[in-house]
Amino acid sequence: MGGVFLMPAGEAGTASILGGENWAITANSEVQDEAWEFIKWTQKPEILGPMHELGGGRLPSRADVAKDEQYVWAKDEHVKVFMEQLETAKPRAYGTNYPEISTHIQEAIQRAMTGEEVDTIMESTAEEIKALLPE
Repeated sequence: MGGVFLMPAGEAGTASILGGENWAITANSEVQDEAWEFIKWTQKPEILGPMHELGGGRLPSRADVAKDEQYVWAKDEHVKVFMEQLETAKPRAYGTNYPEISTHIQEAIQRAMTGEEVDTIMESTAEEIKALLPE
């Protein structure tokens, strides 16, 4: 059976990861006010929508932009599923150890794909990751 579907729901429902750009202004910047104005400008719906659609098919995390009918994510039946999943997406909150945590996750996926027992993989990976999470 082919198609695009929501992530399977557990006791707490469905979830996925919300990711995207990280904007920052350094403390020593000589153009902090201008940089802040630029960041605010990029988040306006009339800028953010086209920026996501034209920028490689990225999906918006803002509900008002996500519901705008002019964009592909509101028109394409397959992409609409991803937009629905975003309603339960959570931002990554792994702290400074994110690269190492991501490596553990990718290794777990590879181990599962090569036939190792999934429950065992998940238990050992969870232990490895737990030690890396922020307090």
